[in-house]
Amino acid sequence: MLLDQFRRLAEPYVTSSELTEWDWLALAQHYGLPTRLLDWTSNSLVACFFACASARSQGREADGQVIAIKTGSVGFYDSEEQGGMYPFQIESAKLISPRALAGRILNQRGLFSIHAHPERVWDVTTEDIRTETFDIPADLKESLLRGLHNVGIDDAHVMPDLDGLARMLKWQYETGTLPG
Repeated sequence: MLLDQFRRLAEPYVTSSELTEWDWLALAQHYGLPTRLLDWTSNSLVACFFACASARSQGREADGQVIAIKTGSVGFYDSEEQGGMYPFQIESAKLISPRALAGRILNQRGLFSIHAHPERVWDVTTEDIRTETFDIPADLKESLLRGLHNVGIDDAHVMPDLDGLARMLKWQYETGTLPG
């Protein structure tokens, strides 16, 4: 299983030896491994950053979108449920608040939804979940990214490691905003 391989090979990079299955899922998701988790954030500026930066990283420019959900209409698996329940036994989609095991989780104000059937699309607009959608036209994305950078929301903030720093500096160089 993919998560088992991740756990086995990632151990030298993890400082805590007391990680739960939920913790391992959260770490794997934040470092790009496919899991049954879907990333969310409680910070609207971080959500805007990802909506603007995602098409850029894929080499195409497309409109972006932020979907805000009313968390109370989804519900949370609380820490007691997480401690007593294996994540692959869940029966319904709910949110989880991961422990701040990595700077990415902390800086992104990460939340996850976890899904019993990850192969199915979770269309929150068809369920009894309160949502608001914000469209971001492609031609406004670069301007929004500059504004977000000016208030400290950029690659180096959302990925506080050498990868994030390099991405931010590359973006500054490409946009002519590199200081000095």
